[in-house]
Amino acid sequence: MLDPVDKEIAEALGSVPNSSLESAFEDLLAANNVSTDEIENTLFTGKTYDAMGLYENAETYLKKVLTVSREPECAVEREYVEKATKILEGKHYLKDS
Repeated sequence: MLDPVDKEIAEALGSVPNSSLESAFEDLLAANNVSTDEIENTLFTGKTYDAMGLYENAETYLKKVLTVSREPECAVEREYVEKATKILEGKHYLKDS
């Protein structure tokens, strides 16, 4: 959570300070290490790597989302699989045939 000063700065700049993003990403990676088969953490880690332009790392996590789903009837898990699939269909992941 941002302190009031950081919150004011973020509102003025229109974005969260990089240090907050880095800290949040470190927390996400730590959560992934504790619970390696948590589909939500896996998806968000992949999406974050994708946003950072680290496509090989992103691909690893996004492909894992496709195999981690334990409850195929769960609407939330299906949504995560669909999101990961859509990202993997992007230009950074398409392999030449």
